Amino acid sequence: MPGIRGIRSRLALLVLFASACSSPKPLPLPAAPPLRPGMEQPPPPPPPPDRTDPAIDLKSFVSHFIGSEPVDCGMHRRGMATIGEAVKVLETSVACAIEQSQRRNPFWTFRAEFQTDTWVARGLLGRADGEIFHFDYDSSVCGASGGCSQFAVSRCKTPSVFVEQLGPRRSLPYVGFGCAR
Repeated sequence: MPGIRGIRSRLALLVLFASACSSPKPLPLPAAPPLRPGMEQPPPPPPPPDRTDPAIDLKSFVSHFIGSEPVDCGMHRRGMATIGEAVKVLETSVACAIEQSQRRNPFWTFRAEFQTDTWVARGLLGRADGEIFHFDYDSSVCGASGGCSQFAVSRCKTPSVFVEQLGPRRSLPYVGFGCAR
């Protein structure tokens, strides 16, 4: 005759066995999408939504600051043939900016370039009261993760064009908008 310990052991095993057998079965995995004829793998997932276009983002900052219909005094990209050509083109934009400021017309002009993980624009803008500002825009101050653009402005008494000689991060001189504050 089994002792009390033996009965308890058998009873414990019976309870464990019964609970293991009565637990619900895991749900089956969802079926893979059907393969198209000639395909070996299912189609890839849809691409993530596009990130905000930095030019549109910049335009929204500018519109908020000076209005939605400023005079376009020039939008320039890096890559002009010579430094002299770049200086001449940007000087034309500065002349437009000064003229529009005197007429009390809102305006903007900028020079943009792609850098390692961001799009940067620097330029001039003016309000209808004749004030001129220099601005800096960076589409991603926090790096490649995006979603953290920055727009900074400062008053500009005398807009100008400057040439920055070779720097530690640039292989060619940079021509851009400057101003005496």
